[in-house]
Amino acid sequence: MITQILFNIDSDIKKKVALRAKREGISVSDVFKFAAREYAEEKIDIGVIQRTEIPNTRTAKRWAKIDEDIKKGKKLSPSFDNVYDFLADLEKEVALSRKKSR
Repeated sequence: MITQILFNIDSDIKKKVALRAKREGISVSDVFKFAAREYAEEKIDIGVIQRTEIPNTRTAKRWAKIDEDIKKGKKLSPSFDNVYDFLADLEKEVALSRKKSR
């Protein structure tokens, strides 16, 4: 079944897409159909979309405490020479955390 999608796009972008599509001998519609199909089939990613988010009060307090600890050199993880040492340390920390939560 075929369906129609209507959306707004910046006119400069639309013009650039139309010019390139014309050079390549395809329609603007084909460009968007291709992009939608590839995205739906997880063959392309859009990338990182940066959003400005304001943390809630609890998270903001926690981040402030973390920043304070970093400035004081407290609760910092050690550096590692290889991934195996990192994973061994992580396993140790997870086991310790589990003991504390019991």
